[in-house]
Amino acid sequence: MASLTEIKGFTTATMNKFRNNGIRSANSFLYECGSASKRRTWARKLGIQFGKLTEWIRFADLFRIKGIGTKYVELLHYAGVQDVRTLSKRSPQQLYKQMQAANDRRHVVRAIPSYKQVSRWVSQAKRMKKVVNY
Repeated sequence: MASLTEIKGFTTATMNKFRNNGIRSANSFLYECGSASKRRTWARKLGIQFGKLTEWIRFADLFRIKGIGTKYVELLHYAGVQDVRTLSKRSPQQLYKQMQAANDRRHVVRAIPSYKQVSRWVSQAKRMKKVVNY
C-alpha cells in the first residue's frame, strides 16, 4: 500500500495533520476516511475541505490495485476513472483507448500500461471489497 506522500495534492502540512492524528499510511487513511460521515468529521477536525478529502480518498482507493501508483492514478482520473468501484465497471478495451487518448492530451506518463495490465486492473477491481462510500 502506498504512503501518504504518494497522494497527489497532499502538502507537508496536510501529511503532518494526519500523522499527528495517527494516520500514517494510505491504508489507514482509507480506513479512517472511507465513509462520508468519517470524512466530514475529519474535515472539520483538521480544517480541510470535504471535497478535497474525498478527492484524496479516491486516489488512495486506486492505490489498492497492484501496479497502480501516482502517475497511473492521475492517468486513470483523466480517463474518467475515479475509484476502484468505477474501475470495476469499465471495459478494459475501452479504458485502454481512453487512457491512450488522455495521455496523448496530457502527457502524464512516458508509456501507458499495456492492454493486458489494464485488463488485470479491471479484474482486480471487480474482486475487491468496496471501502469508499459516498
